[in-house]
Amino acid sequence: MYKTLGYYMDCDEAICTDCVAKLPDLPADEQVNAEYPWWHGFESWEAPLAISEADESDSPTHCSECGVLLDHSLTTDGYMMVLDSVIEGFTQGKQNPVVVQWLNAYEEYVQDALDGEYIDTEAGTVEADDAMTLYRLLPHDEAWGESNDPRLNQHAVHAGWLTPEEVGS
Repeated sequence: MYKTLGYYMDCDEAICTDCVAKLPDLPADEQVNAEYPWWHGFESWEAPLAISEADESDSPTHCSECGVLLDHSLTTDGYMMVLDSVIEGFTQGKQNPVVVQWLNAYEEYVQDALDGEYIDTEAGTVEADDAMTLYRLLPHDEAWGESNDPRLNQHAVHAGWLTPEEVGS
């Protein structure tokens, strides 16, 4: 049995179990399902869709209330979205803090994907050794945002992903 991490409230909105516990119950005449008295309903759904660790999604899912990442399985497209976002951040010389969350949550998959010779993503074809070097340089304990890491910039220039002018060196 898998642990329920949260619920899809509709096609675009999810909520974690911690936030569900804080939701007030709707008035009885507005409840669409007695088992979920806090749920407003959505189209023809009979109940909100539970999200477990094993449920696959085409993209990482965050709680719409608190923003926490619901760490569940992804489809191949979902994992490629994570890789594309990571590689795009490397080529731009900065990572979005949300992508850093994805990287930490899906680290094992990212490492496995980078073990190949090349990675083809929407952001371009990257030699796996170069991508892995960049990945290892990414700080995992804090968000890497506006202040660019010069080591990543140097490597991106060396790999031909950025020009010296683009990184200001």
